[in-house]
Amino acid sequence: MIVLGTTAAFYYNCVRVAKCINFDLKISRETKETTKLHMWDRTFLAGIRNTTANAIILYDPEDAATVALFNGILEDTSQATCFKLVFDDVADLEVDMAAVITDMSPAVRFGEAVAASVAMQCSGKPDATFSS
Repeated sequence: MIVLGTTAAFYYNCVRVAKCINFDLKISRETKETTKLHMWDRTFLAGIRNTTANAIILYDPEDAATVALFNGILEDTSQATCFKLVFDDVADLEVDMAAVITDMSPAVRFGEAVAASVAMQCSGKPDATFSS
């Protein structure tokens, strides 16, 4: 499943940090081959799931939650952190996940707005809720 959108609320450690202006969420699954001798067609089982997310966020550089997010990549810890994306225009989709920040580039300016790029690798199963 790939979800692409234009706006979402971005939460870090259960606190709203910013508004996303661009994001993508990719949930993929590997396969495990189960083909045996004398079979003419390959057969597979579902394997390990992988979830990654990338976001470009607009943020307030004075906000404590934003500072905590930026310091998250500098922390010397092996623990995943709580992230939540609430999509405004994709059927009220919400995604909660424990994730590790894998890439961040803060302080890109677009006129008066301040933006950053954030990439995450999910740890464990993401919790997605669709509502109509």
